[in-house]
Amino acid sequence: MILGVAANQVSIGLQGARLLSEQKHVASELDRRVAQRTAELAAANEELRQEIADRNRAEESFRRVERQARAIVDSALDAVVVMDADGVITD
Repeated sequence: MILGVAANQVSIGLQGARLLSEQKHVASELDRRVAQRTAELAAANEELRQEIADRNRAEESFRRVERQARAIVDSALDAVVVMDADGVITD
């Protein structure tokens, strides 16, 4: 009887050790996945920041060219007529 109880306790201990080992393995894998995903998101955020900066520079450049064109048209002594490809006068 005592041997049976001891065997059960050893079996329970071994099962607990296996479960703990598996839990550590799962936690380690989860930590690895979280770290990988965090790195991916950080890279994506940096790429988006770069795209935003590029777009802002392009928009500012467009506004600058538009101001220059407007200044040229506004200061012209002659009339300026703009036509589309079909010869229709546009605004």
